Amino acid sequence: WEAFNSTAYYNDTNNWGDHVLYIGKYLIKAENWIRWANYIVKPGTRLIADNAFDASDMVGITIPESVDTIGEDAFANCKYLLNIVLLDGITRINRDTFSYCESLESIVIPNGVTTIGGGAFSGCTSLTSLDLSSFDTSNVINMRNMFYACYNLTSLDVSKFDTSKVTDM
Repeated sequence: WEAFNSTAYYNDTNNWGDHVLYIGKYLIKAENWIRWANYIVKPGTRLIADNAFDASDMVGITIPESVDTIGEDAFANCKYLLNIVLLDGITRINRDTFSYCESLESIVIPNGVTTIGGGAFSGCTSLTSLDLSSFDTSNVINMRNMFYACYNLTSLDVSKFDTSKVTDM
């Protein structure tokens, strides 16, 4: 989003629909002061940009199957985020994407995700379960801080984890 920050396009309120800025098929930024019960990303969106919802007061998010990449820190510090619906289609969850989502209790990673960046779930202090059984880990090289400070994580399905290529854990 920083590429467009302080541009005439960014500052033109007519370009913001429902307090969210899209450029074509890319979700660039959401106004973080809006309290959404559940925000539904527009169908056809391909990418959620870095920091797009950082520190937003949202409670839930539904990400359609058209999205294939979620940017770094896209949902970081969303302290009220309880519910994330990730539909098949997502292949990449970047570094610190859901870090410090303190209310998040569980998440299911859909089939097709091939990359989860380091620190993706760090600081999710309410996270109690994480299903990674469908996550293809054969090409993962970095797992650094992926679950750092997830103090309540008691159920983690890593039965199919292949860490043979991991160089940073």
